[in-house]
Amino acid sequence: LEERSLLHLLSNDVTAARLDWIKRVNIDKDVANALSYMHQSYLPSIIHRDISSKNILLDSEYQTHISDFGTARILRLDSSPRLHSLELMDDLLQVYSSLLKQI
Repeated sequence: LEERSLLHLLSNDVTAARLDWIKRVNIDKDVANALSYMHQSYLPSIIHRDISSKNILLDSEYQTHISDFGTARILRLDSSPRLHSLELMDDLLQVYSSLLKQI
């Protein structure tokens, strides 16, 4: 993505100045919507477990994309609620990324 991570933008005074309050609130809303989708709307639910500014990517229009599903877990609801390891394959990550772009 063109603009890199939120951490990268906030670490530099020049790029941080481009993030006015409206853009920052929209970034927060996008992240909240993505997490809500992963936790409640997508089945099985995906628990990311590592949301931080380094894992929030922004494109040139400041659209938010969640990255790095390395510690993610799937919440299984068929028996007792417990977390199971998510096997991260390249094609699976592409599916999740494309789903998150649609929200």
